[in-house]
Amino acid sequence: MVLKIESYFDIDPQLFGEKRNKSQLMKVNISNLNGIQPLDEYSEKKTEKINALYKEYERLGNADQLSRDFPITCCAVPNLNIYDSIFISSLTEFIPETEYILAIIDGHHRVRNGPKHGITDFCCSIHTLSDALFNMKKLKKLNSYVSPEEYYKMLMHGMSTTIEAFEHRGYIHKIMPVRLV
Repeated sequence: MVLKIESYFDIDPQLFGEKRNKSQLMKVNISNLNGIQPLDEYSEKKTEKINALYKEYERLGNADQLSRDFPITCCAVPNLNIYDSIFISSLTEFIPETEYILAIIDGHHRVRNGPKHGITDFCCSIHTLSDALFNMKKLKKLNSYVSPEEYYKMLMHGMSTTIEAFEHRGYIHKIMPVRLV
């Protein structure tokens, strides 16, 4: 089943001013977020920091506010065959009625530890694949020669291997595409 995700600006209009370029800030359930970070990249030290941050927000009365203050960065990966006629367009813009898979670019530890603190819905800054690729190159996290099609394949591979690795540890997660409103 494809879930339509409501824009977070419909929930909290104060955040409307924070919308930039082609990214969209949306409230997304954990079941629709897909990690690309392998298990061996989850550090205990970072997990402790994130849990301490959640506890501080809980102490202040709202652990959910952490997600608003520090949105999860996601890439909207088109759930299309690379030979589909709208595939190239879907890399640079959000196409209505097109399914996307949300790959976490930044925020794996916050998402993974959120349920321990009662958080299952996260504010996410969602970028097109081309924008995410541009930012990754700018941050020097990817070589400049990586094409959008190669990045698409890297993300799909990262999501499937991460899901497989977590399944070996008893965690079950299925990729669930969404339609962005």
